[in-house]
Amino acid sequence: MLTHRHILFGSYFLFFLLIITLGVCFHHVQADMGLMHDMSWLTCFMSPALLNQLVLFHNQVNEQNPVLHFLLPYIIMFTLIFIALVIFLILWVLFVRISKIIRSRSKQRIEGRIQDLVLDYLYDQDESALNQLRRFPPVFVTDQIYLLATNLLGPRATSLNRLIDELDLKRFILRKSRSLFWYNRLRYLPISSALQITDAKESAEKSINCYMPLVRNAAEMALINLDDSKSLDFLYTFSRSMSDWHQLNIYHVLLRYSIPPPDFSRFLHVRNSTVISFALHMIQLFNQRELSLIFYGFLFHQYQEIRRYAICAIREFGLTDAVPILIKRFKEEDIHLQLEIIKTLAVFETPEALDFLSRLMGRSNMMIRMEVLTHLDSETRTDFVHKIQKYSDINRLMEHVIDFRN
Repeated sequence: MLTHRHILFGSYFLFFLLIITLGVCFHHVQADMGLMHDMSWLTCFMSPALLNQLVLFHNQVNEQNPVLHFLLPYIIMFTLIFIALVIFLILWVLFVRISKIIRSRSKQRIEGRIQDLVLDYLYDQDESALNQLRRFPPVFVTDQIYLLATNLLGPRATSLNRLIDELDLKRFILRKSRSLFWYNRLRYLPISSALQITDAKESAEKSINCYMPLVRNAAEMALINLDDSKSLDFLYTFSRSMSDWHQLNIYHVLLRYSIPPPDFSRFLHVRNSTVISFALHMIQLFNQRELSLIFYGFLFHQYQEIRRYAICAIREFGLTDAVPILIKRFKEEDIHLQLEIIKTLAVFETPEALDFLSRLMGRSNMMIRMEVLTHLDSETRTDFVHKIQKYSDINRLMEHVIDFRN
């Protein structure tokens, strides 16, 4: 994929080739004109006195160091080219800076004028404001309507949708949201979502597996806002990895817009393991206890992250029937999931769980024993310590646990 770094590297390479080519051409021109040694070509850059001194220096170098005598014209040429490029760069930076300031001030004036016209249309039903809005570029008008749409409710929002229809901005927004360029989709998918342009669902579905995470997120938010009944159906075909930030963002959107949570068990049989982890996590966060029995099967899943979510959900829902399974899985897990199992068994405090934890205190490493004592309830921990007094350094471990909790 072609990125800006490739373009920048290619520009540097082409510039290097250009300098080499100019040097070769300069050498041939100097040789053909017989000016390689007298450097008379510098008369257009230097005064005669300075040129005479340079010629004397050149002749002295010719007698002492033939290599430097050969390179000196090129050194002078590249120095002049460097100075010219520095001057050009300074002028270009000044030009870009001044142009940016001018464009920014012009944009502010246009946006202020558009805001005034939109407010005149919404509150005064001024038809002349509608005619004037048609003269402005749709990019500016769309941005200002989007800002107003995020802060308006009730009949004013309805008037804003009517204004979009009269200005024929829907076609513009849909065209931009279907663009091949990711930055257009990133910009106009949230706009179509806020303005409730349902025809944008098609472009959002096509962008759901985009290589850009921000575009994927914008497409998901658009699908959630434009279709409440099937707001998460894109997870069936989602092929990218869902990060923790990604999952929590969807969770907060469902809460913020009061969207009823779907039956997340629908997504437990897709191919994407991160979607399965997300579904398990959402079942836990939305307290869908009627689905709690499905966690047992995921304790044997091939992916560790899914097993971790299953263990956490079992602990959250208090499924003490899973204690024998957790004990059986303990030896087969790595240290991270072993600590999760210990935490779960310590929370349940069933006789079978406490018996297993007491056996761990005799043959496990320091980390596991500390974890057992840390997660037990204070009263249960006191009785538990009395049962395992036969093991060495229990009192020292208890002192560490007390210090840690304090």
